[in-house]
Amino acid sequence: MPFAIESLEMIDMRMNTRQMIIDAAVKLFSEKGYNRVSVNDIAHEARVQKTMIYYYFSGKEDLFLAAWNNALKALEKTIFSNKEENTPHKISGVIEAYIEFAQQRKASFELLHGDRISIQSLKDKIRAQVNSGKEDFMNKLRMIVEEAQEKHEIRDDVPPKTLTAYFVDILSSILMRWLIPQGTSKVEKSFIKKIVEHGISNK
Repeated sequence: MPFAIESLEMIDMRMNTRQMIIDAAVKLFSEKGYNRVSVNDIAHEARVQKTMIYYYFSGKEDLFLAAWNNALKALEKTIFSNKEENTPHKISGVIEAYIEFAQQRKASFELLHGDRISIQSLKDKIRAQVNSGKEDFMNKLRMIVEEAQEKHEIRDDVPPKTLTAYFVDILSSILMRWLIPQGTSKVEKSFIKKIVEHGISNK
C-alpha cells in the first residue's frame, strides 16, 4: 500500500512538473515568438534543469506543440462548454467565452492569435499538427455558425466557413488591440460584443 501511494505521488509530481514547463513555454512563446525562445529560457522560466525539459519533450518544437495544444484545448473547453439551446445565445456565449479566455489566460490567447508566432518557420510535421488543430477548432465553431444561419438568426449571405473565419478574425483582432496591455472593462466588453454581433447579424 505505501508503495502504491508513493507511486501516485510521483506520478502527480511528474504531471505538475510537465505542466509547469508547458506554462513557462506558453508564456515565453507568446511574449517573444518561437525563434527568440530557447530551451534554456524555458528551463529558467520553469525553474527546472534543462535536462528535465528533455525528459518530457524531445526538443523545442515538441514543446511548442505541447504548449500550443494546451492553449487550444483550454480555449475549446471555455468556448464549447456553453450549453444554451437557443443559437443566438450560443453565438453570444462564444463571444463572451472568448473575452473571458483572453482576460483569464492572456498568454494562451496571445499564443493562439498573436502575430509573434510564425507557423511557417516550424518543421512540416509540427506545422501540419498545428494547422490540423486549428482546422478542427474552426470546424466545431462553423457548426454553431451554420446552425444559426439555417435559422436565419445571423447573416446567411456568406458561406459558413467564410463567416466563421471572419467572426474569429474580427473578435481576436479587437481583443488583441483592446486587451493589451491593461485589459478590458465591463463597458468595453459589452462594446466588443456589440461590434462582433453587428458584423454577423442578419441585417
